[in-house]
Amino acid sequence: MSYALLIATSQAVIDEFAKMVAVTESPLIVEANPSPAQISGAYRIFVESTQLVESIFHEEIVIVSSQSPDVTAWRLAIALEAKAVVEIEGERDWFLDHLVAPISALAQVITLLPVVGGSGASTLASAMAVESARKGKRVCLVDLDPHGGGIDIVCGAEEMPGARWPDLVEVDDISGADLLRSLPECRGVRILAMRSDPVTTEKLEQIIRALLTAVDLIYIDSTQDLKTHGPSIYDISNQILLVSPTTVRATTVAKRMLESQAPDKFGLVVRQLPGTGLTPLAIAQTLGISLKAQVVTDSRVVEQIEQGVGLGLVSIGAFSKQVSQLCTDLELV
Repeated sequence: MSYALLIATSQAVIDEFAKMVAVTESPLIVEANPSPAQISGAYRIFVESTQLVESIFHEEIVIVSSQSPDVTAWRLAIALEAKAVVEIEGERDWFLDHLVAPISALAQVITLLPVVGGSGASTLASAMAVESARKGKRVCLVDLDPHGGGIDIVCGAEEMPGARWPDLVEVDDISGADLLRSLPECRGVRILAMRSDPVTTEKLEQIIRALLTAVDLIYIDSTQDLKTHGPSIYDISNQILLVSPTTVRATTVAKRMLESQAPDKFGLVVRQLPGTGLTPLAIAQTLGISLKAQVVTDSRVVEQIEQGVGLGLVSIGAFSKQVSQLCTDLELV
């Protein structure tokens, strides 16, 4: 859960914030020396003007003062690139508004879930991530499929330097900004790739929480079984896209996958295969979820991935148009 963070030692300032959050019912953490993880998890950081704060990075920093802001307060604001300097006395209405989490504070999490092997979920996740980044979004593509070759291969970033999941296993305290900078970047997308070993539920939650305040969109390329990571994937996802070919077997598997899941977060993306009698609309009706898109297989994309250059060079054709339309329909651009 995200929260407001108050960096302060003055009991008077702490008491004033306690009164205000009692009204807003906003979660508040008070620390004199917060950890990187606490900084990363906050949707807004309030810093007492008298604090000797080392350089921290966050897009929502406010300097607070118990009296009229002096030179020290303004210097601290400049050093931390704060959004505002606000005196508590007389500005309680402003604080009541800003102690509440902004709607845009956290990234959207879009999980792509393959119904069967070869559904094309990894390719679609990568293509959607590139499309969102091309339209100006801050994007991270997270690989959670230990049976795949690594999402960085699909993106053509296999040889790029940067952290992968195994490098983060022993990391317990890292800010979202630092984590993001440690990852390889390809065509504007930061990539957290798998190698072979599955990620624990605890590690997944820790890393996703850190990323939530560092980007606008997180695309998760998931394994077929949501239960691999317990309830985490369902809980953290804003939307889960089932990616399925137009086969009877895949439709049967998808039906079983949805039996123990509430369908409200699920949408369907169908990859049309030649020679099959099922239509995308018929599959969606059978599953009881909405059809979000129908995509084709572009042989140029397959060829580029096999050659190790990724899929970002294909910018025309039916597949690219369908990905662009899907991102637009889901408001991911």
